[in-house]
Amino acid sequence: MEGFTVGLALLDFVPVVAFGLAGIIAGLSMGSPLFLVGAVLSTLAGCFKAGWKLILGAFKKDIHWMNKCFVPMQAAGFLLMMFGATLSLMRVGMAVMD
Repeated sequence: MEGFTVGLALLDFVPVVAFGLAGIIAGLSMGSPLFLVGAVLSTLAGCFKAGWKLILGAFKKDIHWMNKCFVPMQAAGFLLMMFGATLSLMRVGMAVMD
């Protein structure tokens, strides 16, 4: 694959880190370990993808598993985040009703 530069690959880490920090802050504020696990899984998927681009740009070496794991890990992470947020909202709703 051509077109990946080191600078562009490094720039890909910026939104990954921002998403990871936001996910940790949100998970902690909700008190949801499930949300936190999902956020970490999604962030790890982004790190693999950005790392794959960095290696491809710097060394012209394609490490397939770093690219192929992105979609399943991202989907699983978002699903866990959705369940964690839903359970947190349900817990808050039950507390309000009591």
